[in-house]
Amino acid sequence: MKYILLFAAVYLTACKPAPKQIEKADWQLTGFVKADSINPILSPSVSENFTCPIQQKTVAWSEKNVLNPAAVVKDGKVYLLYRSQDSAMTSRLGLAVSTDGLHFTKMAAPVLYPDNDSMKKYEWKGGVEDPRIVETDDGRYILTYTSYDGKTARLCIASSTDLLHWKKGELERRTMVEGLRLFGETLAAKDLGRLRFEDWVVNNEAYPENQEI
Repeated sequence: MKYILLFAAVYLTACKPAPKQIEKADWQLTGFVKADSINPILSPSVSENFTCPIQQKTVAWSEKNVLNPAAVVKDGKVYLLYRSQDSAMTSRLGLAVSTDGLHFTKMAAPVLYPDNDSMKKYEWKGGVEDPRIVETDDGRYILTYTSYDGKTARLCIASSTDLLHWKKGELERRTMVEGLRLFGETLAAKDLGRLRFEDWVVNNEAYPENQEI
């Protein structure tokens, strides 16, 4: 009897269908290998000081956390926009540069932060968070980020020509639509991204919940 059971087990194993091969989609990025020998590539620092324009005092702007980056290639170098938090948990966006995509040098001061501007009521004192970036065909950079006033998080947008100096929300409609179109294509959801954003820009009554963005 035991030989019959053994034969049946061998037979069933041999007849088991091979795992189905899943084809890789065009948008998938694969083949990543963790570079543990150099991780983490960015860390908090108590020595990076910045004069907060709202508090009018020096703060260690990346003292607490460094996280949530977005990368773009410019002039053969990798530029990494990342979120940093100070001891009060206010977030600002820093910029780090690399020639090999592995070893980064941080800029001394944040490049996007809460200021005494029209966005202060949305950004203070939680800060600016979660950068996502694309480059337009004419060489401009469109950034979406999260503003947080300590209670409500809102989706916001900014633009730059050099990744160092940013204009918050000061985009003409064509550029705003183009930026979100690029984001949508990057996410393989271009129709949804373009439709929602054009409707919001041209007629935001279609999405009244987005009017504060």
